[in-house]
Amino acid sequence: RRRAEAETRRAEEQTHTARRLRGRAALLGAALFLAVVLGIVAAGLGRQAQERARVASARELALAALSNLEVDPERSILLALESAQTWSSLGQPLPYDLQDTLHHAVQSTRVRLAWPAGGQDILYVGFDLQGNRPLAVIGERQAGQVTVWELETNRALLTLPGHVNQFTDVALSPDGAFLAVPADDGVVVVWKLDSGQEWRRLSGHSGEVIGAAYSLDGDLLATYSTVEQIVWDAGSGKKLLELPASTSETNMGVFSPDGTQIATIADFRAIKVIDIASGRERFSGEHDYDVISFAFSPDGSRLAAGVRSETLPVWDVERGQIAQELPIGRVAPQVEAIAYSQDGTRLAVADILFDVATGRELFRLHGHQHGISRLAFNADDTRLITASYDGTVRLWDLTPAHELFARPAHGGMVWDVAYSPDGTLLATAGIDGSAILWEAGSGHPVHVLAGHTDVVHGVAFSPDGQLVATTSADQSVILWQAATGQKLRTLIGHGDDKPGGIPLARGVMAAAFSPACLEATGVASQPCPLATVGMDGKLIVWDSQTGETLFDYQDAVGGLKSVAFSPDGKLLAIGSTGEPENPIGTATILEVASGDILSTMPGHAGWVWDLAFSPDGQRLATVDYRGVGRVWDVHTGETLVMLTGPPSGFSVAFCSTGDRLATGSGDGTITLWDAATGLPLLSLSGHEAPVGALACSPGGDYVATAGFDGTTRVFVVQPDRLVALARSRLTRSFTPEECIKYLHMDKCPAAQ
Repeated sequence: RRRAEAETRRAEEQTHTARRLRGRAALLGAALFLAVVLGIVAAGLGRQAQERARVASARELALAALSNLEVDPERSILLALESAQTWSSLGQPLPYDLQDTLHHAVQSTRVRLAWPAGGQDILYVGFDLQGNRPLAVIGERQAGQVTVWELETNRALLTLPGHVNQFTDVALSPDGAFLAVPADDGVVVVWKLDSGQEWRRLSGHSGEVIGAAYSLDGDLLATYSTVEQIVWDAGSGKKLLELPASTSETNMGVFSPDGTQIATIADFRAIKVIDIASGRERFSGEHDYDVISFAFSPDGSRLAAGVRSETLPVWDVERGQIAQELPIGRVAPQVEAIAYSQDGTRLAVADILFDVATGRELFRLHGHQHGISRLAFNADDTRLITASYDGTVRLWDLTPAHELFARPAHGGMVWDVAYSPDGTLLATAGIDGSAILWEAGSGHPVHVLAGHTDVVHGVAFSPDGQLVATTSADQSVILWQAATGQKLRTLIGHGDDKPGGIPLARGVMAAAFSPACLEATGVASQPCPLATVGMDGKLIVWDSQTGETLFDYQDAVGGLKSVAFSPDGKLLAIGSTGEPENPIGTATILEVASGDILSTMPGHAGWVWDLAFSPDGQRLATVDYRGVGRVWDVHTGETLVMLTGPPSGFSVAFCSTGDRLATGSGDGTITLWDAATGLPLLSLSGHEAPVGALACSPGGDYVATAGFDGTTRVFVVQPDRLVALARSRLTRSFTPEECIKYLHMDKCPAAQ
């Protein structure tokens, strides 16, 4: 019995122990579970905190990019791209305010190349006129030599002996054949660049030679030392004129464009113009401040002087009077470089470009960290090269500020623009009576379609891209072969404009091909409808394959400005001008099969200047001259969205899948809208006059515009492509100082 009782107690103890262990295990499991849950929550909170910190960093970088737009656009791009990279890593789309900054920065930055001189002295910058190549001549003091560099290939062309310092000027002849380099003992050596052989030694200076300059025709060479200035016949080496050196710290000479005179500085504050043949003084200009630099205008009538002042005087050489004073502010430490453009329309003063006729500042070249010491325009004035005391040479793009490109076209107003269906070509219509086909990616002209006798108002591609239709104020429509630019046929049918119109809009205004043309390709029995509208108030639908009229429609009130087919080709929308005394425009939708009116959409306060169907054909966007845009339900005529913005509207187009709308306005801006809500997303600038028309590329990546300022432009609106374009404009990475200030890093990240 005792043994049984002991076994029972042992069993009870084991059971109790097991229960205690199970309880402890349960408690431990609960604790572990709680710890895991708390760990997950903590990790989540940590990730949220990290994401919030990265979002804050992205916004800080975006704000810094915006604040640097007018200080250093290239720095603005660097900061905006850093912000964009952060948003991308967070899986977030590029915010529209950041896209807006990138758009402005891409157009603002004009630097296309930044070439470091490697700590050597920059003695010359200019262009090889034959090849238009940017060149620089670099001096190495210790080695006693100069090297000619081709900047775009970073290739050393030639190394020659020379006696140089940072203030030495060497001279390249205008034809690029010779280089004049100061040597020792008052000698200037002229070298042949093709062979590197010495061509002539010019001896005659009694002081250290510090520079040289050729006349524009290359016939004369001026050399100057600390004691005298000498003008030589470049061909024979004969001395033509000798003048005492200036007592100022700047000792230089500049030839007049015709090579008959030379300008020099005398007694710190005076410029004298000397006739080379006689040695007589022809002009003397006195200043209140020291003269540092000067330049003749291409016609020789003006002489601009860089003085230590916040204004730059421009002298009328013939009258001996100051003709202009340009506000330059504080150009630190002083204006050492001035140059007129080859055509004389612009004047570069250090980093500022002025319009010569008006004296208005055009823009500034942001990028150099110190003063500009030398500069030169290229032969066609599209580029400027500068050298700076920051040790770099920079190449600048002087063409109109642009994104993908901006091209002057038609000698004036550009009326219309259209993409080919495959997006490879652009067509524009202009005031010069022609249409132009361009490569859509590069902006290079492919064909000029000349055949009209008056303004070309409209241009349209057929859906297969084989035909181009143009409409003109001469009341005709012409069909062209897109591949060759060959004229195929002329369509006549529109009549005289209705009374009360405006001189700006005359004749046939617009054209649109039907999507049914794709089915008609190569089928003679299947018509390819082409719709045209004009200020005679008539809509004509033609068979573009035969030139026959399929049907027409006459507006009872006014002229017709715009026309569009629905994506299925079953409907036509036309925009009217209204009555002359009451220009209240109306959009009308017609059935193509019957020519009957399906619906009208009144309510515009001015001409319906443009209209467009959405890709699904369910909506119609219209814009009127008063600047009011609307999106309508095609079937009910109900207004779905109102677009209110700029004071006048000229163009509208659906982009991408129809989720965005683009409009062009009278103030030269392009606005991208959310098509569903009517909220503005982006505002693109660049045109200086109304945007007469615009078109979205087939993929929605680009917007092409036709400007009344005489340019056609292509803007990059797809965010990834915008980022790629911005990256392609960079010529540098962050400096260590920028990394500390903006990235809060002691060491810059590796370039990507």
